[in-house]
Amino acid sequence: MANFKYYSETVKPVLVLEEYIPIQIEWKRKKEVVQYLEYDDGHKSLLEIVIGAESRKIHKIIMPLCDNYVDKELIESYNIEALDNIGLYIITNSDKEQVKCDINLYIYENEINIVLSSEPCEVYKYIENGRIRFGMDKFDCLIKIDIMDLSSKEKKHIIQELELQ
Repeated sequence: MANFKYYSETVKPVLVLEEYIPIQIEWKRKKEVVQYLEYDDGHKSLLEIVIGAESRKIHKIIMPLCDNYVDKELIESYNIEALDNIGLYIITNSDKEQVKCDINLYIYENEINIVLSSEPCEVYKYIENGRIRFGMDKFDCLIKIDIMDLSSKEKKHIIQELELQ
């Protein structure tokens, strides 16, 4: 399983609205060979994280498929120890690591939560980079990704692409 470490970061993520892809987040980095970390449920939900082979920094997060999503009001409250301008680098053991898990997507008025478990999971700490917030467990494993401050256009795009699957 991949472990995540954090470092000082100045590159802000951008949410890219692309046809047929519900969620695509990019960091503008210098080009390098990349590796893939995939979270999937073995059916119709897939989350890919593209990582620089040398730098180990995240280049992209792509969710091409999600079968388990709910559009609902935000009723949760967070105890966030957010560190602005902090990024993640990822330690994996292979060029392409695959993690089997349940993927749940919760859509709120101006925020989306991607939860990598069907069980209630406790976020031990949040790492915040721009409007992306990574929820980590006590072992520094990724259990949640939040996309905050969604515009109505971004939310509409995400819902539309999910419904077309």
